[in-house]
Amino acid sequence: MSPDESNGGHSGGLRGEGNVLLKRGDYGAALATFERAVAGDAADAEAHHGRGVALRGLERYDEAAAAYDEAIRLEPDYTAAHFNRAFVLDKLERYEEAAAAYAKAIELEPDNAKAYNNRGVALARLGNYDDALEAYDKALALKPNEARFYYNRACTFSLCGRREELLADLAKAIELAAGVRKLIKADGDFRAYEDDAAFRRLAYPEEFERDEEG
Repeated sequence: MSPDESNGGHSGGLRGEGNVLLKRGDYGAALATFERAVAGDAADAEAHHGRGVALRGLERYDEAAAAYDEAIRLEPDYTAAHFNRAFVLDKLERYEEAAAAYAKAIELEPDNAKAYNNRGVALARLGNYDDALEAYDKALALKPNEARFYYNRACTFSLCGRREELLADLAKAIELAAGVRKLIKADGDFRAYEDDAAFRRLAYPEEFERDEEG
């Protein structure tokens, strides 16, 4: 179970240069560029946000959260800053704060399917499964063919012992993107079903066939 990222966007001058560097994955150079932008205009919310994105890319999550906080202080309705702040709070295992930040992003952008999905992930990590499932339902209502959303909902069904729904969602996720099978073996959310034949048939079809032949 994992959230999705969103980098947001920047334009003009140093912010534009920084955005190009972010797209290249050159987070160190991007950070230096955005820091120059902030030094030139401390009230530039987009520059603070870009700095946060660069820090997140460098896995300096506490500093990234602080940069997003400053962007939001300057521009309270900055949707991307709320979303990306939530993402790093999740990385910091501050799940309650992450869920609240995703809720703010949803308030500002009600059709943000990723925000619903990621809020579901945070809520599930808090053990708040009913609200997590409701969030996934809303994400899927907006993007009904998103494999990751089905996968994350399957994880939550697994954690709350709802086997049939887990199997149905996992099958749908694999139908949409067979590559999600690569996530399953390392995902502790499915531990309770490792010996379940129907689960194994979906998750490890080749191994299941060998088991039957043996």
